[in-house]
Amino acid sequence: MKILIVYNKEKSIGLELAYKVSDILTLSGTETVISEFSREINSCCKMPDDIDAVVVIGGDGTILKVAKAAAEHNYPILGINAGRLGYLASVDSDNLEVLKRLSDNDFSIETRMLLKAEKIVDGKVVDVCHCLNDAVISKNTLSNVIDINLKIGNDTINYRADGIIASTPTGSTAYSLSAGGPVVDPELQCFVLTPVCPHTLVARSVVLDASHEVYINISSGDLSSIQLLCDGRKAYEIDDKTTVKISKSDLKAQFIKLNNISVYKVFSEKTYNY
Repeated sequence: MKILIVYNKEKSIGLELAYKVSDILTLSGTETVISEFSREINSCCKMPDDIDAVVVIGGDGTILKVAKAAAEHNYPILGINAGRLGYLASVDSDNLEVLKRLSDNDFSIETRMLLKAEKIVDGKVVDVCHCLNDAVISKNTLSNVIDINLKIGNDTINYRADGIIASTPTGSTAYSLSAGGPVVDPELQCFVLTPVCPHTLVARSVVLDASHEVYINISSGDLSSIQLLCDGRKAYEIDDKTTVKISKSDLKAQFIKLNNISVYKVFSEKTYNY
């Protein structure tokens, strides 16, 4: 087995942990390669063609971006928390000895879906992004609420709000949760639509099967200040001539699990300890 170790250089213990991880895996008979994480929009880390898995050292932001890069190569990943909450990490920095189980093939794989967000203008797709957490349409300045029109099959849903979040089950514990959305089992094939600060007392999140396609249009508001954000990083300007299509991505993220702890227990412990 050959494993790529990616560390976030902005974390003070990142490089130190990378060497510790490499030593543990090497002594267990596993070949390792160490790479530095980059925060550049269109960059992450170089993914070799001859590896079997990726170990990521950092916070949720680092793990999120590397997971998407690994998904493009169908590589499974394991997150080691070097940040604060670390929802996506399954190993803490003070419990590295458990990594020996990688060399023994003593682990399971949890597959998680991604969303695809397409920016459509005049019937043509002009931009595409894949999201492990969420795609968000929101105001990027202090302006009035916006009217958001969603088409799901033959049905429509209208929100008057600051924005709308389309989140995967993985992303249900991120921005969507802060906006009042539900916590969803990460292995389910579905996505959640959550309005941001809706201008009504009755607007709630909607959970859709992953087979659905959602078309989103903005009909009013300050149309010069609205954007589509993919996983909180890559941004696209949109206006009343833009349609945003949300659907299930063909990419899948694979997370390595070294224990049988459920996502609900992790969520409870992380939230309580934070």
